[in-house]
Amino acid sequence: MNYLSVENLVKTYGERTLFKDISFGLAKGDKVALIANNGTGKSTLLRILAGQDVADGGEFSFRDGIRVSFLEQEPVLTDDDNITIEAFVREASAEVLAIIRDYEAALENSMSGEEEHLKALERTSILMDAREAWDFDRRLETMLGRFGIHDLNQKVNSLSGGQKKRLAIAITVLDQPEFLILDEPT
Repeated sequence: MNYLSVENLVKTYGERTLFKDISFGLAKGDKVALIANNGTGKSTLLRILAGQDVADGGEFSFRDGIRVSFLEQEPVLTDDDNITIEAFVREASAEVLAIIRDYEAALENSMSGEEEHLKALERTSILMDAREAWDFDRRLETMLGRFGIHDLNQKVNSLSGGQKKRLAIAITVLDQPEFLILDEPT
């Protein structure tokens, strides 16, 4: 079964047709590169697939339950000149951190032995499994280290363009999407 199915996608800007009748499918494990001249619609196609733009025709769908992440060609990380890498990462990972907090609260409440608290613990454990949150802090440290990011107190906006891109890639990969869309990741 395809992770992504695309049928007859069309995108135009005024009289100019960027692409038409694009159809393809991608399965688990597929790795694909779009190679074409500048201005031919590569980024537009990726933005459409990421839900950040709309096609003029055709349709596409991801398999139900697939977590999709998209990294833009030039990601804007933050406008806040004072935010540190650590604070930025925590903000970007807010969903998984909320799951961890909910689990920790449910674990503490379950000590009462009350059935509703035990059920809450079971629900949050399932979420922890689904998001692979059990070892989040270790994965975070490992991922940032792999991308050469070690000083978490450094301000995000003091990073070079390449360092910002590496931070954006690290955050995107840390989310562990089943389908990852990267627009010129180098």
